[in-house]
Amino acid sequence: MLPKNREVRLDSEIRNNSTSGGLVTQLLICALNNGLITGAVVTRMSKDNPLVPEPFIARTQEEIIEASCSKYCPVPVNMALKELVKTGSKETIAVVGLPCHIHGLQKAKYKGLFKCNLIFFGIFCGHTPSFNATQWLLRQNGINVADVKQIEYRGKGWPGSMTVTCMDGSKVSLDYHMYWDSGFGKYFFPPRCTLCYDGTAEFADISFGDAWLPRFKNDRIGTSVIISRTSVGDRLLSQCKGIIELQKVDRDEVVASQRSMLAYKKKGYSARKAIRRFTQHKTPDYNITEVKPKFVDYLGAISVYVSLWMAKHHLWPLLKVHSIVTRICRFVYKRQKNP
Repeated sequence: MLPKNREVRLDSEIRNNSTSGGLVTQLLICALNNGLITGAVVTRMSKDNPLVPEPFIARTQEEIIEASCSKYCPVPVNMALKELVKTGSKETIAVVGLPCHIHGLQKAKYKGLFKCNLIFFGIFCGHTPSFNATQWLLRQNGINVADVKQIEYRGKGWPGSMTVTCMDGSKVSLDYHMYWDSGFGKYFFPPRCTLCYDGTAEFADISFGDAWLPRFKNDRIGTSVIISRTSVGDRLLSQCKGIIELQKVDRDEVVASQRSMLAYKKKGYSARKAIRRFTQHKTPDYNITEVKPKFVDYLGAISVYVSLWMAKHHLWPLLKVHSIVTRICRFVYKRQKNP
């Protein structure tokens, strides 16, 4: 599980139009062109309903590019299972998914559901925004859901922006940090995400994420962090030399690039699990050594579930009040801890 490489994309167009460097897109194209894979399970937004994600098996370079960039909404990768089951033993299919997708598909593979060979491309993930997140954001910006023709959650450089194209041809662009930190990425996600311990797709052959590091603060095109976890991942990177530019990076820098997400996933997990069990909800058993929670972790867990409850029940005006109260509590806690 050692982090081996960080990648800087050479194809400027793919790199600039992707989420964080375009590495997933370019590696898929390289693997397809070199015969390493015969297709890839990827996700695009539906042409009939621009707010609905559509997983499918891409068979061409154009289809792979069409599916580039993050989709910040629940993605039902299981919709592609019927196609995967039909593929023959001579095929090798790459699967691009979040840690939860990889978990499920690895179990299905173990049970012999697929005849084809699979290569798992995992995407780092803190949590997945719900469909309410998009509706809330559109409402905040005065956009009617029925007027949306196309939505691109990220792209146009790094860290990028969301672009909403309306039926009349007008476009609204929202800076990534502006819309993610406004509540979109904070209050609207499934409770099950709070009980996920895997933020870096540990069961994938190769994992990808943003390079959130100080030395890339002026990066306007995009650089990816990549972890090759298996010999399959190593072989894929070796086959794509000359197409991508790789630089070695140590484990500590990879951890630093995902510090906030990993702290949330690993340190606060036990407290959130305890709260869910107290409210008589089922919780997963990962058979791991958990980090012992502190009192502040329980307070944080309660705050998370209160905000999720308000978001789910469309009590959206109260979210601003909740945010103010949370900030005050954090300030008081820090003052008491460091007087």
